[in-house]
Amino acid sequence: SIKMITSICQDITMVFSPNSIIFKSFSNDIDEAKTELLINLELEHSFELNVNSRYFLDFIMQVDSENFEFLFSEDNLPFLVRDG
Repeated sequence: SIKMITSICQDITMVFSPNSIIFKSFSNDIDEAKTELLINLELEHSFELNVNSRYFLDFIMQVDSENFEFLFSEDNLPFLVRDG
């Protein structure tokens, strides 16, 4: 899903909700691209993260397991992704 959006824009917004993750282009200069991955995340509230897809894909290619964690404290602050 991320690779599809990356072909249009490297800056993406990931919208996490209880039953899905939506990946969409972040740039206002181009047409919006959007794709959805249906997955049960067991979240109480939805939230968004803006990421550079290239760096995120690099991380995914390096992890050894299927699970990883997003660590963050507040909106609009940097966050950490680590192998879970």
